[in-house]
Amino acid sequence: MGYRIRAFCKIRALSLPDFTLNAVSHGGRFGLLAVEVKPPSNGSARSDLRKIANELELMLEPLVDLDIENPTTCGVWVDGFQCHLYRMDPRYNGVYRLVESGVFELPRVLADILKVKPIMEVLLKLKI
Repeated sequence: MGYRIRAFCKIRALSLPDFTLNAVSHGGRFGLLAVEVKPPSNGSARSDLRKIANELELMLEPLVDLDIENPTTCGVWVDGFQCHLYRMDPRYNGVYRLVESGVFELPRVLADILKVKPIMEVLLKLKI
């Protein structure tokens, strides 16, 4: 199984996330992680969260169709310096569940280097 990180061209489709992580296996490409990044000045928070949720659902459907055991997709929403991590899974009879797995602040200055350990702890919860 191979992994690829790919940045999508905004001309291709405006609704695609900024980055995705895909697994290539069994002749197919399956999305595992979607990342949406917005600068601190952009105020479209609700639409970005909805965009991440929609993308996670689209990535989850092929995994469910292949009867993958415990399929899960993950998303990272970077809103300025604040990052939100999400997981989506089909826990309740076909109803997809979106759960916030963690929130952390990105370091802004060198003195914020102490934030790295808590950031890594949150990121390791994804277990991709």
